[in-house]
Amino acid sequence: MLIAIKNIKMTIIGFMSIFLQDISQFFAKTEPKKRSRFQEVK
Repeated sequence: MLIAIKNIKMTIIGFMSIFLQDISQFFAKTEPKKRSRFQEVK
């Protein structure tokens, strides 16, 4: 039971990290100005 929960969490974390990388690359290609502003605010 616990192993299954850990595997699900790891899968979600891995998927989210890949998803965020794709988004950051997309913004870097399309709108670098907005991305730099977002990083400054963050």
